[in-house]
Amino acid sequence: MAKQYTLNKALKEVIDMKVPQLLQEVLTDLATVVVNDSPSPEKSKDSTGAYIMSHKISTTGSGRSLKRQKGVIKGDTGKALAQLMQDIASVPDNADNVVISNRSPHANIVESGGRNWKRSGYYVYSQARNVFPNIVAQAVAKVKDK
Repeated sequence: MAKQYTLNKALKEVIDMKVPQLLQEVLTDLATVVVNDSPSPEKSKDSTGAYIMSHKISTTGSGRSLKRQKGVIKGDTGKALAQLMQDIASVPDNADNVVISNRSPHANIVESGGRNWKRSGYYVYSQARNVFPNIVAQAVAKVKDK
C-alpha cells in the first residue's frame, strides 16, 4: 500500500524561514574553518597573505586571485574572515549552488605541498570537506533551537 505525506502550508512556511538561517550558519562555520586552517602571515613567516585573502564564497565558483609578493603582507586571518562574511551576505537565500574557492596561482601547492617545502601541504579544502557533515549537523541544531 502506498504511503503519502502532505506538507501543510504552515510547516512549509516554517521550513522556508529556517533554510536561509541554516545556509548562513553553514557558510559562516565553513568560512571559519577554511580561514583558520589557512597559512597566514600571523602563523608563518613564509606566508604573504595572498592565499588566505584569495578565498571566495559565491554562487559561480569564480574567485579572487592574488599573487604572492615576498615581504608584502596582503592579508591576515581577521581580514580574510571579514571578506568571506561579506561574500556570505551577498549569497541569495534561495541559492541552489554555493562554492568556496581559492583562485590563487599557488593554491594547489598550498593545499598539497610543494617541492622543497619543509612540511606537507595545509590541506585546507580537504579538511573542510571532512568536517562539513559536522558543520551541517551543528548548524541544524542551532537553527532548530532558534
